[in-house]
Amino acid sequence: MSAAAPAGGAELGQIAIVVGFVSVAYAFLFAFALAHRAGRPTRIGALAERIGAWQRIPPWAGLPLGVVSVSLVTVYLGLMWDMSLHIDKGRDPGPLANPAHYLILLGLYGIFAAGFLALALGTPGRRPTGGILLAAAGTFALAGFPLDDVWHRLFGQDVTLWGPTHLIMMGGGVLSIVGVAVLLAESGSRLCFARVLACATLLVGLSAFMGEFDFSVPQFRLVLQPALIAFASGVALVAARRWAGPGGALAASGLALAMALATALTVKLAGEAMPLMPLFLPGGIAVELAFLARRGPVTAGALTATVGLAGEWAWTQAAMPIAWTPALLPEAAIMAVVAGVAGAVIGGQLGGALRREPPRRWLATAALAAFAAVIADGLVEHTPAGARATIVRDGAGMTVRVEPAALADDAASVRYVAWQGGPPRREATLRRLAPGVYRTGDAVPARGDWKSLVLIDSGRALVAAPVYEPADSAIPVREVPARARVTRPLEKTRDLLQRERRPDVPAWLWTSASLVVLVLGLGFLGLLGWGVDRFARGSSSTARTSPSPRRRRFAAHPSHRSPAGT
Repeated sequence: MSAAAPAGGAELGQIAIVVGFVSVAYAFLFAFALAHRAGRPTRIGALAERIGAWQRIPPWAGLPLGVVSVSLVTVYLGLMWDMSLHIDKGRDPGPLANPAHYLILLGLYGIFAAGFLALALGTPGRRPTGGILLAAAGTFALAGFPLDDVWHRLFGQDVTLWGPTHLIMMGGGVLSIVGVAVLLAESGSRLCFARVLACATLLVGLSAFMGEFDFSVPQFRLVLQPALIAFASGVALVAARRWAGPGGALAASGLALAMALATALTVKLAGEAMPLMPLFLPGGIAVELAFLARRGPVTAGALTATVGLAGEWAWTQAAMPIAWTPALLPEAAIMAVVAGVAGAVIGGQLGGALRREPPRRWLATAALAAFAAVIADGLVEHTPAGARATIVRDGAGMTVRVEPAALADDAASVRYVAWQGGPPRREATLRRLAPGVYRTGDAVPARGDWKSLVLIDSGRALVAAPVYEPADSAIPVREVPARARVTRPLEKTRDLLQRERRPDVPAWLWTSASLVVLVLGLGFLGLLGWGVDRFARGSSSTARTSPSPRRRRFAAHPSHRSPAGT
């Protein structure tokens, strides 16, 4: 039960177990590297030779690409399962009590291991750039585990997906796919499917940042969801089109949808809430149309944010838990266009770099800054003073009267959501009866471990009123009891969802810790940019003369070729 689960850092014994596992795993890799460099035969080296020969790529690429492929599937499944567990059951009794954490930890370690193996197996003095990026991404993501525990001890447990240390773990895992793409390009492989698969995996990974919207418990304004979809589609699908050629964007979007659905069904079979994700296909069609018209990434990004999001709009009405409404316009449309164009510019530079076209660093930096401005704008909120909701519960459902009425009548969504009482979560959009008066015929859970809120997303206001919240001795907070009729203030949604956050933390400490995370993140992004640029500008005799992937499926088999471009 959530009331018994700790709301701060993990037990020291569990931390010691994790540290011990990671230490042994790292020692195993270093022992292999020392033996391999000493010229002694190893089973890992022999396996790398066999896999490289089978895939017709060098051993320093074949085995690491296989390891990282399994690792990315593992970490993504673990992430989706972890989010679902938290939605259904609340906080963890401890980090080792959540089975999804094992998958995440193993997957992130596998990403580091793949990069380390690529570096260890590479020719001395010429290490593959993709190996450097994978090892750095795995290290960055794994650093999120101890930092997350420190964060909990300082500020209380962070229950938002966009928590700073959560973003470190997710960012390292997702952006490791850039290292995968670089390593694949360095290997000399001309297999189109591998290129499409890498870009599809990047799209699915970027969509993970939308998890709170997909699970219908968002802590941020709904206008951010279209912008995030447009940016992710622009980056991954334009890169696919430029790197894999005609049809690459559409194939990547279809493959991404299949991967997301397979993961969602797996989580559902595990007995937890199934995440519903963007459709992706409209964005793939939009990118293909832009390139067929011989337009560049800017046009592709604009079409992704308009034509593509029109398809996503229909998908939200049919399947997603939170349907988009005209109240999101024009702000959501403007944000989506800027984000889509920024993502497409970055995707165009990445796709070109993987074809050894030196990227324009200033252009990619400007596009990233534009996307950051979109996110910053979406995070700006205003909580109206004096707003309140009168909640009347009866045997047939719940009626809510909002004051002022315009706050609800002009809203993008007026909903209730109930979660953490066990699967499945309950949620529904309230039906308007009169100005400021809304109704749901659902029986809203208001007992035991359930948490139930009325949520209103209106302009820059994202506010909520509790229907019922249980007492929690670990925080500690008292029960917010359910009443047949009660009037409660409409508060900032995050204040109600993040009851675990400590209220006595000085503002300077929070700001300083957040800035440290920001600096670490920018440093990691800078390293990725350096790696992509290093590969694109490296020398290679086959860089511009090798046959296109549509005419030749495989490159020649130089099983011991040095990493190109390093």
